[in-house]
Amino acid sequence: MKWFVNQFKGVLKTVGALAVLVALESGAQKPPLAPHRIEGFRLPEYDENGRLKSQVLGEVAEMRADGRIDITDLRIEIFRSGQKEGTIRADRCVFDPDKRSAQSDTAVSIETERLLITGMGLQWEAEGQILRILNQARVELKQGRVWPRKE
Repeated sequence: MKWFVNQFKGVLKTVGALAVLVALESGAQKPPLAPHRIEGFRLPEYDENGRLKSQVLGEVAEMRADGRIDITDLRIEIFRSGQKEGTIRADRCVFDPDKRSAQSDTAVSIETERLLITGMGLQWEAEGQILRILNQARVELKQGRVWPRKE
């Protein structure tokens, strides 16, 4: 799970690039002062061998005047060795590139092959590598072992 959280950290760095994309789409030379919007975006991140590490997808990203980014229908897919390891979803999320943090007060989920965590609200802080489900957290273990047993 720590690997997964570390990958999420890298993904949200990539989301910071979204601010640049929004600014470029609007023709701005520097971050825009008024809200700008892009729809149906995908931000992939590749490793040194050209394999997909992660991708951030969303229906709408809108830059606020304060530099934060509102993202609707956020989906973050994390890959290991080219295979999808898990997915993080939030109906809405606010990403702060300056603080390197993200927050959501909507339904969120983190899903891997063997684990599903759902709840309301998400808080992520890059500095402490902390990812929290804020309310109504529910963990569902799927069939099979979640982690290898040590014998």
